[in-house]
Amino acid sequence: MLEKIKGSRKLIWSVVILLVVGWVVWQLFLKGDTTIYQTMTVAPSAFAQQVTVSGTVVPAREVDLGFSQGGRISRVYTVVGAVVTEGSLIAEVENSDARAVVSSKMAALTQQQANLNLLLSGTRPEQLAVTQSQIESDKSAVTQANQSLLNAIQNAYTTSDDAVRNKIDQFFLNPRSNSPQLSFTTSDSQTQVTTQNDRLFVEAMLVQWQKDMQVLSASSANVSAALKAQENLTSVIKILTDSNAALNTAITNEAVSPTQIAGFITNVASARAGVNTAMSTITSAVSAQKSAEATLAKNIKALALEQAGATTQSVDVARAQVQAAQADLQNAQAQLLKTQIVAPFTGVISTLGAKRGAIASPNTPVVSMISRGIFQIESSIPEVDIANVRVGNLASTTLDAYGPSVHFSARVALIDPAQTVVNGVSTYKTTLVFDADDERIRSGMTANVTIQTGGVPNAIVIPRGAVYDYLGQKTVQLKLDDTVISRSVTLGQSSLGNVVVTSGLSGGEVLILNPNKTK
Repeated sequence: MLEKIKGSRKLIWSVVILLVVGWVVWQLFLKGDTTIYQTMTVAPSAFAQQVTVSGTVVPAREVDLGFSQGGRISRVYTVVGAVVTEGSLIAEVENSDARAVVSSKMAALTQQQANLNLLLSGTRPEQLAVTQSQIESDKSAVTQANQSLLNAIQNAYTTSDDAVRNKIDQFFLNPRSNSPQLSFTTSDSQTQVTTQNDRLFVEAMLVQWQKDMQVLSASSANVSAALKAQENLTSVIKILTDSNAALNTAITNEAVSPTQIAGFITNVASARAGVNTAMSTITSAVSAQKSAEATLAKNIKALALEQAGATTQSVDVARAQVQAAQADLQNAQAQLLKTQIVAPFTGVISTLGAKRGAIASPNTPVVSMISRGIFQIESSIPEVDIANVRVGNLASTTLDAYGPSVHFSARVALIDPAQTVVNGVSTYKTTLVFDADDERIRSGMTANVTIQTGGVPNAIVIPRGAVYDYLGQKTVQLKLDDTVISRSVTLGQSSLGNVVVTSGLSGGEVLILNPNKTK
Protein backbone atom coordinates (compact mmCIF):
# COMPACT_ATOMS: atom_id res chain seq x y z
CA MET A 1 0.00 0.00 0.00
CA LEU A 2 2.79 2.37 0.92
CA GLU A 3 4.52 1.64 -2.34
CA LYS A 4 1.34 2.56 -4.27
CA ILE A 5 1.11 5.84 -2.36
CA LYS A 6 4.79 6.66 -3.02
CA GLY A 7 4.31 5.84 -6.68
CA SER A 8 1.26 8.13 -6.86
CA ARG A 9 3.24 11.04 -5.29
CA LYS A 10 6.07 10.62 -7.79
CA LEU A 11 3.56 10.67 -10.60
CA ILE A 12 1.93 13.85 -9.26
CA TRP A 13 5.28 15.69 -8.93
CA SER A 14 6.26 14.61 -12.42
CA VAL A 15 3.04 16.00 -13.82
CA VAL A 16 3.49 19.27 -11.91
CA ILE A 17 7.06 19.69 -13.21
CA LEU A 18 5.94 18.99 -16.77
CA LEU A 19 3.17 21.58 -16.45
CA VAL A 20 5.57 24.24 -15.12
CA VAL A 21 8.13 23.58 -17.86
CA GLY A 22 5.42 23.72 -20.46
CA TRP A 23 4.11 27.02 -19.13
CA VAL A 24 7.56 28.52 -19.23
CA VAL A 25 8.15 27.33 -22.78
CA TRP A 26 4.79 28.78 -23.78
CA GLN A 27 5.51 32.09 -22.15
CA LEU A 28 8.94 32.35 -23.72
CA PHE A 29 8.47 30.92 -27.15
CA LEU A 30 4.86 30.28 -28.01
CA LYS A 31 2.75 33.00 -26.39
CA GLY A 32 4.06 36.09 -28.39
CA ASP A 33 4.32 39.78 -27.20
CA THR A 34 0.96 40.97 -25.88
CA THR A 35 2.32 44.10 -24.01
CA ILE A 36 0.41 47.33 -24.70
CA TYR A 37 3.05 50.00 -25.53
CA GLN A 38 2.74 53.77 -25.30
CA THR A 39 4.55 55.37 -28.20
CA MET A 40 5.44 58.73 -29.79
CA THR A 41 6.77 59.58 -33.20
CA VAL A 42 10.19 61.22 -32.94
CA ALA A 43 10.35 64.67 -34.53
CA PRO A 44 12.85 67.57 -34.19
CA SER A 45 11.65 70.45 -32.00
CA ALA A 46 12.94 73.35 -29.95
CA PHE A 47 14.26 72.41 -26.54
CA ALA A 48 14.32 74.78 -23.60
CA GLN A 49 16.50 74.00 -20.61
CA GLN A 50 14.81 75.28 -17.47
CA VAL A 51 15.16 75.40 -13.71
CA THR A 52 12.00 75.62 -11.63
CA VAL A 53 12.16 77.11 -8.12
CA SER A 54 9.93 78.96 -5.71
CA GLY A 55 10.66 82.25 -3.98
CA THR A 56 9.27 85.30 -2.22
CA VAL A 57 8.59 88.78 -3.60
CA VAL A 58 10.58 91.45 -1.75
CA PRO A 59 11.17 95.19 -2.30
CA ALA A 60 14.26 96.02 -4.33
CA ARG A 61 15.39 98.14 -1.37
CA GLU A 62 14.24 98.48 2.23
CA VAL A 63 15.76 100.68 4.90
CA ASP A 64 15.21 102.08 8.39
CA LEU A 65 16.14 105.75 8.86
CA GLY A 66 16.93 107.95 11.84
CA PHE A 67 18.67 111.21 12.82
CA SER A 68 22.46 111.27 13.23
CA GLN A 69 22.05 114.15 15.68
CA GLY A 70 19.35 114.20 18.31
CA GLY A 71 17.05 117.08 19.08
CA ARG A 72 13.46 118.31 19.00
CA ILE A 73 11.71 117.40 15.74
CA SER A 74 10.66 120.65 14.03
CA ARG A 75 9.22 119.37 10.75
CA VAL A 76 7.76 116.13 9.33
CA TYR A 77 7.18 116.39 5.59
CA THR A 78 5.41 113.10 4.74
CA VAL A 79 2.93 110.46 5.89
CA VAL A 80 2.74 106.67 5.83
CA GLY A 81 2.09 105.36 2.33
CA ALA A 82 3.40 108.50 0.64
CA VAL A 83 5.78 108.22 -2.27
CA VAL A 84 9.03 110.15 -1.74
CA THR A 85 11.72 110.76 -4.34
CA GLU A 86 15.42 110.24 -3.79
CA GLY A 87 16.96 113.20 -1.94
CA SER A 88 13.66 114.62 -0.66
CA LEU A 89 13.46 115.77 2.95
CA ILE A 90 11.39 113.52 5.22
CA ALA A 91 11.89 115.13 8.64
CA GLU A 92 14.31 117.35 10.54
CA VAL A 93 15.16 118.53 14.04
CA GLU A 94 15.75 122.18 15.00
CA ASN A 95 18.73 123.36 12.91
CA SER A 96 18.53 127.11 12.21
CA ASP A 97 22.15 127.61 13.32
CA ALA A 98 23.39 124.88 10.98
CA ARG A 99 21.41 126.38 8.09
CA ALA A 100 22.99 129.79 8.74
CA VAL A 101 26.46 128.28 8.61
CA VAL A 102 25.65 126.60 5.29
CA SER A 103 24.42 129.92 3.83
CA SER A 104 27.61 131.66 4.96
CA LYS A 105 29.87 129.00 3.51
CA MET A 106 27.90 129.00 0.26
CA ALA A 107 28.38 132.76 -0.08
CA ALA A 108 32.12 132.39 0.58
CA LEU A 109 32.36 129.73 -2.10
CA THR A 110 30.50 131.97 -4.57
CA GLN A 111 32.97 134.79 -3.87
CA GLN A 112 36.03 132.59 -4.34
CA GLN A 113 34.59 131.12 -7.53
CA ALA A 114 33.93 134.64 -8.85
CA ASN A 115 37.55 135.60 -8.10
CA LEU A 116 38.80 132.56 -9.99
CA ASN A 117 36.50 133.26 -12.93
CA LEU A 118 37.75 136.84 -13.04
CA LEU A 119 41.35 135.65 -13.24
CA LEU A 120 40.56 133.06 -15.91
CA SER A 121 38.55 135.46 -18.07
CA GLY A 122 41.33 138.07 -18.10
CA THR A 123 40.91 141.84 -18.29
CA ARG A 124 37.76 143.02 -20.01
CA PRO A 125 38.20 144.86 -23.34
CA GLU A 126 36.54 147.89 -21.76
CA GLN A 127 39.17 147.98 -19.04
CA LEU A 128 41.98 147.63 -21.59
CA ALA A 129 40.49 150.54 -23.52
CA VAL A 130 40.42 152.66 -20.34
CA THR A 131 44.06 151.88 -19.59
CA GLN A 132 45.11 152.60 -23.18
CA SER A 133 43.25 155.91 -23.07
CA GLN A 134 45.02 156.76 -19.82
CA ILE A 135 48.38 156.02 -21.43
CA GLU A 136 47.59 158.44 -24.25
CA SER A 137 46.67 161.04 -21.66
CA ASP A 138 49.92 160.32 -19.79
CA LYS A 139 51.91 160.81 -22.99
CA SER A 140 50.28 164.18 -23.45
CA ALA A 141 51.13 165.04 -19.85
CA VAL A 142 54.77 164.08 -20.43
CA THR A 143 54.90 166.22 -23.56
CA GLN A 144 53.39 169.10 -21.64
CA ALA A 145 55.80 168.59 -18.74
CA ASN A 146 58.75 168.56 -21.17
CA GLN A 147 57.52 171.81 -22.72
CA SER A 148 57.08 173.35 -19.26
CA LEU A 149 60.60 172.32 -18.33
CA LEU A 150 61.94 173.86 -21.58
CA ASN A 151 60.04 177.06 -20.84
CA ALA A 152 61.47 177.11 -17.31
CA ILE A 153 65.03 176.70 -18.61
CA GLN A 154 64.52 179.40 -21.27
CA ASN A 155 63.04 181.69 -18.64
CA ALA A 156 66.00 180.98 -16.36
CA TYR A 157 68.40 182.03 -19.14
CA THR A 158 66.43 185.18 -19.92
CA THR A 159 66.22 186.09 -16.24
CA SER A 160 69.93 185.42 -15.75
CA ASP A 161 70.86 187.45 -18.84
CA ASP A 162 68.74 190.34 -17.63
CA ALA A 163 70.13 190.15 -14.11
CA VAL A 164 73.73 190.27 -15.32
CA ARG A 165 73.76 192.29 -18.50
CA ASN A 166 71.02 194.79 -17.57
CA LYS A 167 71.13 195.06 -13.81
CA ILE A 168 74.75 194.35 -12.80
CA ASP A 169 76.43 195.83 -15.86
CA GLN A 170 75.06 199.28 -14.85
CA PHE A 171 77.92 199.63 -12.38
CA PHE A 172 80.64 197.86 -14.40
CA LEU A 173 83.13 199.23 -16.86
CA ASN A 174 83.87 197.00 -19.85
CA PRO A 175 81.66 194.24 -18.38
CA ARG A 176 81.96 191.85 -21.36
CA SER A 177 85.69 192.23 -21.79
CA ASN A 178 88.44 190.13 -20.32
CA SER A 179 88.96 192.78 -17.65
CA PRO A 180 85.64 194.01 -16.29
CA GLN A 181 85.95 196.75 -13.62
CA LEU A 182 83.54 198.19 -11.04
CA SER A 183 82.66 201.79 -11.71
CA PHE A 184 83.21 202.61 -8.06
CA THR A 185 85.67 201.73 -5.35
CA THR A 186 84.94 199.85 -2.16
CA SER A 187 86.27 199.81 1.30
CA ASP A 188 86.70 196.02 0.96
CA SER A 189 89.22 195.41 -1.78
CA GLN A 190 88.72 191.62 -1.68
CA THR A 191 85.01 191.95 -2.32
CA GLN A 192 85.78 194.22 -5.24
CA VAL A 193 88.20 191.68 -6.77
CA THR A 194 85.76 188.78 -6.18
CA THR A 195 82.90 190.65 -7.83
CA GLN A 196 85.03 191.56 -10.87
CA ASN A 197 86.16 187.91 -11.23
CA ASP A 198 82.50 186.77 -10.93
CA ARG A 199 81.59 189.05 -13.84
CA LEU A 200 84.31 187.56 -15.99
CA PHE A 201 83.19 183.98 -15.18
CA VAL A 202 79.48 184.70 -15.63
CA GLU A 203 80.09 186.24 -19.05
CA ALA A 204 81.69 183.03 -20.31
CA MET A 205 78.85 181.04 -18.73
CA LEU A 206 76.16 183.16 -20.43
CA VAL A 207 77.83 182.80 -23.80
CA GLN A 208 77.89 178.99 -23.51
CA TRP A 209 74.36 178.87 -22.08
CA GLN A 210 73.10 180.84 -25.05
CA LYS A 211 74.67 178.27 -27.42
CA ASP A 212 73.07 175.43 -25.48
CA MET A 213 69.69 177.10 -25.65
CA GLN A 214 69.86 177.32 -29.42
CA VAL A 215 69.80 173.49 -29.74
CA LEU A 216 67.54 172.73 -26.79
CA SER A 217 63.99 171.51 -27.56
CA ALA A 218 61.06 170.09 -25.63
CA SER A 219 62.12 166.55 -26.48
CA SER A 220 65.66 167.15 -25.17
CA ALA A 221 64.71 169.26 -22.19
CA ASN A 222 65.58 166.67 -19.62
CA VAL A 223 66.83 166.57 -16.09
CA SER A 224 70.45 167.02 -17.24
CA ALA A 225 69.62 170.31 -18.98
CA ALA A 226 67.65 171.40 -15.92
CA LEU A 227 70.56 170.63 -13.61
CA LYS A 228 72.90 172.68 -15.86
CA ALA A 229 70.44 175.58 -15.79
CA GLN A 230 70.25 175.38 -11.97
CA GLU A 231 74.06 175.38 -11.87
CA ASN A 232 74.13 178.50 -14.04
CA LEU A 233 71.48 180.18 -11.85
CA THR A 234 73.65 179.45 -8.82
CA SER A 235 76.54 181.31 -10.52
CA VAL A 236 74.25 184.26 -11.21
CA ILE A 237 73.05 184.26 -7.61
CA LYS A 238 76.69 184.33 -6.49
CA ILE A 239 77.56 187.40 -8.57
CA LEU A 240 74.38 189.11 -7.35
CA THR A 241 75.32 188.35 -3.75
CA ASP A 242 78.91 189.54 -4.24
CA SER A 243 77.70 192.64 -6.11
CA ASN A 244 75.35 193.48 -3.25
CA ALA A 245 78.28 193.20 -0.82
CA ALA A 246 80.40 195.45 -3.02
CA LEU A 247 77.65 198.05 -3.27
CA ASN A 248 77.20 198.01 0.49
CA THR A 249 80.90 198.91 0.88
CA ALA A 250 80.99 201.36 -2.05
CA ILE A 251 82.84 204.67 -1.64
CA THR A 252 80.85 207.40 -3.33
CA ASN A 253 82.47 210.19 -5.29
CA GLU A 254 81.61 212.67 -7.94
CA ALA A 255 81.24 209.84 -10.51
CA VAL A 256 78.94 207.65 -8.41
CA SER A 257 76.50 209.28 -6.04
CA PRO A 258 74.83 207.67 -3.05
CA THR A 259 71.54 207.83 -4.91
CA GLN A 260 72.98 205.81 -7.76
CA ILE A 261 74.39 203.26 -5.33
CA ALA A 262 70.97 202.90 -3.71
CA GLY A 263 69.39 202.37 -7.12
CA PHE A 264 71.99 199.75 -7.99
CA ILE A 265 71.26 197.92 -4.73
CA THR A 266 67.52 197.93 -5.51
CA ASN A 267 68.14 196.55 -8.99
CA VAL A 268 70.36 193.79 -7.60
CA ALA A 269 67.71 192.81 -5.08
CA SER A 270 65.07 192.68 -7.82
CA ALA A 271 67.36 190.59 -9.98
CA ARG A 272 67.99 188.17 -7.10
CA ALA A 273 64.24 187.74 -6.59
CA GLY A 274 63.77 186.94 -10.29
CA VAL A 275 66.64 184.43 -10.32
CA ASN A 276 65.34 182.72 -7.18
CA THR A 277 61.91 182.45 -8.80
CA ALA A 278 63.49 180.98 -11.93
CA MET A 279 65.33 178.45 -9.76
CA SER A 280 62.06 177.39 -8.05
CA THR A 281 60.28 177.17 -11.39
CA ILE A 282 62.88 174.79 -12.76
CA THR A 283 62.70 172.65 -9.62
CA SER A 284 58.91 172.39 -9.95
CA ALA A 285 59.15 171.66 -13.67
CA VAL A 286 61.66 168.88 -13.07
CA SER A 287 59.39 167.32 -10.41
CA ALA A 288 56.37 167.57 -12.73
CA GLN A 289 58.29 165.96 -15.59
CA LYS A 290 59.50 163.10 -13.39
CA SER A 291 55.98 162.53 -12.07
CA ALA A 292 54.48 162.52 -15.58
CA GLU A 293 57.08 160.08 -16.85
CA ALA A 294 56.62 157.82 -13.80
CA THR A 295 52.84 157.79 -14.29
CA LEU A 296 53.26 156.94 -17.97
CA ALA A 297 55.67 154.10 -17.15
CA LYS A 298 53.35 152.75 -14.46
CA ASN A 299 50.33 152.66 -16.77
CA ILE A 300 52.34 151.08 -19.59
CA LYS A 301 53.30 148.29 -17.18
CA ALA A 302 49.68 148.02 -16.03
CA LEU A 303 48.51 147.60 -19.63
CA ALA A 304 51.11 144.91 -20.25
CA LEU A 305 49.97 143.11 -17.10
CA GLU A 306 46.32 143.34 -18.12
CA GLN A 307 47.10 142.05 -21.59
CA ALA A 308 49.22 139.18 -20.22
CA GLY A 309 46.41 137.89 -18.01
CA ALA A 310 46.70 136.08 -14.71
CA THR A 311 49.86 134.16 -13.84
CA THR A 312 49.82 130.42 -13.26
CA GLN A 313 50.68 130.99 -9.62
CA SER A 314 47.79 133.39 -9.04
CA VAL A 315 45.35 131.01 -10.74
CA ASP A 316 46.65 128.12 -8.60
CA VAL A 317 46.14 130.21 -5.46
CA ALA A 318 42.60 131.09 -6.56
CA ARG A 319 41.81 127.43 -7.30
CA ALA A 320 43.10 126.43 -3.89
CA GLN A 321 40.88 129.05 -2.27
CA VAL A 322 37.87 127.69 -4.17
CA GLN A 323 38.68 124.16 -3.03
CA ALA A 324 39.03 125.31 0.56
CA ALA A 325 35.66 127.07 0.34
CA GLN A 326 34.10 123.93 -1.14
CA ALA A 327 35.48 121.85 1.71
CA ASP A 328 34.08 124.31 4.24
CA LEU A 329 30.67 124.18 2.55
CA GLN A 330 30.66 120.38 2.42
CA ASN A 331 31.50 120.22 6.11
CA ALA A 332 28.68 122.65 6.93
CA GLN A 333 26.25 120.66 4.77
CA ALA A 334 27.32 117.45 6.50
CA GLN A 335 26.57 119.01 9.88
CA LEU A 336 23.16 120.13 8.60
CA LEU A 337 22.45 116.67 7.18
CA LYS A 338 22.91 115.19 10.64
CA THR A 339 19.76 117.06 11.65
CA GLN A 340 17.71 115.75 8.73
CA ILE A 341 16.30 112.51 7.38
CA VAL A 342 16.61 112.41 3.59
CA ALA A 343 15.21 109.70 1.31
CA PRO A 344 18.13 107.58 0.05
CA PHE A 345 16.06 106.36 -2.91
CA THR A 346 12.63 106.78 -4.47
CA GLY A 347 10.17 104.71 -2.49
CA VAL A 348 7.19 104.49 -0.17
CA ILE A 349 7.06 105.38 3.52
CA SER A 350 6.13 102.10 5.22
CA THR A 351 6.33 103.26 8.86
CA LEU A 352 6.65 106.73 10.40
CA GLY A 353 7.42 107.22 14.07
CA ALA A 354 8.63 110.82 13.82
CA LYS A 355 6.22 113.33 15.39
CA ARG A 356 6.61 117.11 15.39
CA GLY A 357 7.71 118.38 18.78
CA ALA A 358 8.97 114.99 19.94
CA ILE A 359 12.57 114.51 21.11
CA ALA A 360 14.53 112.29 18.73
CA SER A 361 17.50 110.28 19.93
CA PRO A 362 20.53 109.98 17.63
CA ASN A 363 20.84 106.85 15.49
CA THR A 364 17.38 105.58 16.46
CA PRO A 365 15.12 104.49 13.54
CA VAL A 366 11.94 106.57 13.26
CA VAL A 367 11.14 106.04 9.55
CA SER A 368 11.06 102.95 7.32
CA MET A 369 11.05 102.96 3.51
CA ILE A 370 10.62 100.36 0.82
CA SER A 371 11.43 100.87 -2.84
CA ARG A 372 8.55 101.59 -5.17
CA GLY A 373 7.85 100.06 -8.56
CA ILE A 374 10.18 97.21 -9.57
CA PHE A 375 10.15 94.34 -7.05
CA GLN A 376 12.52 91.41 -6.69
CA ILE A 377 12.20 87.70 -6.05
CA GLU A 378 14.49 86.01 -3.59
CA SER A 379 14.91 82.27 -4.16
CA SER A 380 17.27 79.45 -3.15
CA ILE A 381 18.49 77.23 -6.01
CA PRO A 382 19.96 73.77 -5.20
CA GLU A 383 23.54 73.09 -6.19
CA VAL A 384 22.47 70.53 -8.81
CA ASP A 385 20.77 73.32 -10.78
CA ILE A 386 22.84 76.40 -9.97
CA ALA A 387 25.60 75.47 -12.42
CA ASN A 388 23.22 76.15 -15.31
CA VAL A 389 21.93 79.47 -14.01
CA ARG A 390 23.58 82.73 -15.14
CA VAL A 391 23.00 86.38 -14.35
CA GLY A 392 20.75 87.72 -17.10
CA ASN A 393 18.81 84.47 -17.66
CA LEU A 394 15.17 85.17 -18.50
CA ALA A 395 12.43 83.72 -16.30
CA SER A 396 8.67 83.32 -16.27
CA THR A 397 6.96 83.78 -12.92
CA THR A 398 3.55 83.05 -11.51
CA LEU A 399 2.26 84.29 -8.18
CA ASP A 400 0.08 82.12 -5.96
CA ALA A 401 -2.21 85.10 -5.44
CA TYR A 402 -3.21 85.14 -9.14
CA GLY A 403 -2.91 81.45 -10.11
CA PRO A 404 -0.78 79.63 -12.70
CA SER A 405 -2.36 81.30 -15.73
CA VAL A 406 -1.02 84.81 -14.95
CA HIS A 407 2.63 85.15 -15.91
CA PHE A 408 5.14 87.88 -15.10
CA SER A 409 8.50 88.17 -16.87
CA ALA A 410 11.70 88.54 -14.85
CA ARG A 411 15.43 87.98 -15.15
CA VAL A 412 18.27 86.79 -12.90
CA ALA A 413 20.00 89.80 -11.33
CA LEU A 414 22.31 88.34 -8.67
CA ILE A 415 23.65 84.97 -7.51
CA ASP A 416 25.31 84.81 -4.11
CA PRO A 417 28.76 83.19 -4.36
CA ALA A 418 28.45 81.62 -0.91
CA GLN A 419 26.27 78.60 -0.23
CA THR A 420 23.39 78.42 2.23
CA VAL A 421 22.50 75.01 3.68
CA VAL A 422 18.73 74.39 3.78
CA ASN A 423 17.57 71.05 5.24
CA GLY A 424 21.00 69.60 4.67
CA VAL A 425 21.09 70.66 1.00
CA SER A 426 23.50 73.29 -0.33
CA THR A 427 21.60 76.09 -2.02
CA TYR A 428 22.54 79.48 -3.43
CA LYS A 429 20.51 82.62 -2.85
CA THR A 430 19.43 84.01 -6.22
CA THR A 431 17.75 87.36 -6.82
CA LEU A 432 15.50 87.96 -9.82
CA VAL A 433 14.07 91.32 -10.88
CA PHE A 434 10.70 91.78 -12.56
CA ASP A 435 11.05 93.30 -16.01
CA ALA A 436 8.23 95.81 -15.54
CA ASP A 437 6.39 97.64 -12.83
CA ASP A 438 3.03 96.03 -12.10
CA GLU A 439 0.69 97.26 -9.40
CA ARG A 440 -0.51 93.67 -8.84
CA ILE A 441 2.89 92.66 -7.47
CA ARG A 442 3.27 93.17 -3.74
CA SER A 443 5.91 92.48 -1.20
CA GLY A 444 5.64 89.09 0.51
CA MET A 445 3.83 87.21 -2.28
CA THR A 446 4.91 83.62 -3.09
CA ALA A 447 6.40 83.25 -6.56
CA ASN A 448 6.89 80.17 -8.75
CA VAL A 449 9.78 80.79 -11.11
CA THR A 450 10.85 78.98 -14.26
CA ILE A 451 14.30 80.12 -15.32
CA GLN A 452 15.39 79.64 -18.94
CA THR A 453 18.98 78.40 -18.62
CA GLY A 454 19.69 77.22 -22.17
CA GLY A 455 18.26 75.34 -25.09
CA VAL A 456 18.68 73.85 -28.55
CA PRO A 457 16.62 75.29 -31.42
CA ASN A 458 16.25 72.06 -33.46
CA ALA A 459 16.78 68.89 -31.44
CA ILE A 460 15.47 65.38 -30.87
CA VAL A 461 13.69 65.69 -27.53
CA ILE A 462 12.17 62.70 -25.72
CA PRO A 463 10.79 62.05 -22.23
CA ARG A 464 13.46 61.15 -19.72
CA GLY A 465 11.42 58.07 -18.68
CA ALA A 466 11.85 56.51 -22.15
CA VAL A 467 15.59 56.08 -21.48
CA TYR A 468 17.01 53.32 -19.28
CA ASP A 469 20.39 51.85 -18.51
CA TYR A 470 21.16 48.47 -20.13
CA LEU A 471 24.59 46.88 -19.92
CA GLY A 472 26.10 50.26 -19.01
CA GLN A 473 24.60 52.17 -21.93
CA LYS A 474 21.72 54.60 -22.31
CA THR A 475 19.08 52.64 -24.21
CA VAL A 476 15.68 53.26 -25.78
CA GLN A 477 13.23 50.92 -27.44
CA LEU A 478 11.66 51.51 -30.82
CA LYS A 479 8.71 49.88 -32.47
CA LEU A 480 9.40 48.75 -36.01
CA ASP A 481 6.15 47.38 -37.47
CA ASP A 482 5.22 44.65 -34.96
CA THR A 483 8.77 44.25 -33.71
CA VAL A 484 10.34 45.97 -30.68
CA ILE A 485 14.04 46.76 -30.96
CA SER A 486 16.49 48.27 -28.49
CA ARG A 487 19.05 50.94 -29.42
CA SER A 488 21.85 52.76 -27.59
CA VAL A 489 21.66 56.58 -27.63
CA THR A 490 23.79 59.55 -26.57
CA LEU A 491 22.10 62.16 -24.40
CA GLY A 492 22.61 65.91 -24.12
CA GLN A 493 20.83 68.58 -22.07
CA SER A 494 17.87 67.68 -19.89
CA SER A 495 15.17 69.70 -18.22
CA LEU A 496 11.85 69.11 -16.49
CA GLY A 497 11.60 65.42 -17.44
CA ASN A 498 12.78 65.80 -21.03
CA VAL A 499 16.20 65.08 -22.50
CA VAL A 500 17.96 65.86 -25.78
CA VAL A 501 19.21 62.87 -27.81
CA THR A 502 22.33 63.93 -29.67
CA SER A 503 22.78 60.64 -31.52
CA GLY A 504 20.96 57.31 -31.95
CA LEU A 505 17.51 58.60 -32.98
CA SER A 506 16.13 60.14 -36.13
CA GLY A 507 12.93 61.94 -36.96
CA GLY A 508 10.01 59.71 -37.92
CA GLU A 509 10.99 56.74 -35.76
CA VAL A 510 8.42 55.43 -33.25
CA LEU A 511 9.70 55.58 -29.67
CA ILE A 512 8.29 53.36 -26.93
CA LEU A 513 7.58 55.51 -23.87
CA ASN A 514 7.17 52.52 -21.46
CA PRO A 515 10.01 50.23 -22.52
CA ASN A 516 10.68 46.74 -21.19
CA LYS A 517 13.86 47.58 -19.31
CA THR A 518 15.05 43.94 -19.17
CA LYS A 519 16.26 43.87 -22.73
